[in-house]
Amino acid sequence: MKSIVSLIIFFVVSLVIFSCENNDLDNLIPSINSESQVSYIDELGEVIINPQFEDATGFSEGLALVKSSFGQKKWGYIGIDGVFKINPNYKQATIYSEDVAWVVSDNAAPTAINKEGEIIFSLKNASSVRVYKDGIAAFSQVIDGKSKWGVVDRQGSIVSK
Repeated sequence: MKSIVSLIIFFVVSLVIFSCENNDLDNLIPSINSESQVSYIDELGEVIINPQFEDATGFSEGLALVKSSFGQKKWGYIGIDGVFKINPNYKQATIYSEDVAWVVSDNAAPTAINKEGEIIFSLKNASSVRVYKDGIAAFSQVIDGKSKWGVVDRQGSIVSK
């Protein structure tokens, strides 16, 4: 009897721990309302972050890429509390992957930033960049009128062209 009670207690504690781990708000879903503003809802359809964005992605590594509905309507990053962690200053941006996102400011080259918004490095001649996967990111640049692709590592070293 004592072992059955211990087993039940173990099962209940495990279930509580499992549900807490899987109930993180990183699973919020962008949702568009009738005024074409994006909010974030949970899996039950409850609004967790009020509608206030022109466009948005799901959360990746604790941050979501959102386009501001106000001012110049640029891209920035919010936390699960809906507050900007990195202000909307970018005309283009990617989600975070491997703790790095790519952003492009007006008249600037693609720049890799960390989760605090600090610049890691820029790719001066790149015209586009993809997110990191297994420590490398593909980028393109125009050389002699032709688009050429290369690969850059997380330190900014070009691995191949």
